[in-house]
Amino acid sequence: DYLPTAAERPWGVPGADSLLEVSGHAAEFVQFMASSVVPFVDKSYRTRQQQRALIGKSFGGSGVGHAMLDALSAPLFRFFLFGSPSLWWDNKAFFRIEEETHKSRTPWKASIYACRGGEEWAAPLDEFKALMERRGCPFTLEVYNGEDHGSLSYPFVCRAMTWLRDELAKLDAVDQA
Repeated sequence: DYLPTAAERPWGVPGADSLLEVSGHAAEFVQFMASSVVPFVDKSYRTRQQQRALIGKSFGGSGVGHAMLDALSAPLFRFFLFGSPSLWWDNKAFFRIEEETHKSRTPWKASIYACRGGEEWAAPLDEFKALMERRGCPFTLEVYNGEDHGSLSYPFVCRAMTWLRDELAKLDAVDQA
């Protein structure tokens, strides 16, 4: 699970199954990634930290957001890519956690790409963009007209990878200068 907090019925749907037992494990996920996955990949393959990216959609996007807030995992990544992230989860817990941790975190040296479908609720992602820009983090937000949460996956991956390719090319150009 990639959600930041445990919540019974975060979207308030009467009769929906409780998510209390299966949500709220984002911290465990990002700590495992930072302490085990990234070191394993770095040991097994040629990697460059300045090219490392983390990508996720929907609840996975919430996990990406949580990684940005985690003191151990945030510095491991240079790019964070979000597709229709569930930032509204548990009355916008992501924003509460960000506010609680921003003064104690090392400033980000990262760029963000995010998108949502034109048929989706805009407010959480627009609020996220404004917050990240206030924190000095470069942020690209794209809205895909005609797409909704369910149909966004393929357009997101295609455009996010194009954005990442372009960002990596900029880094290479600076390195070669």
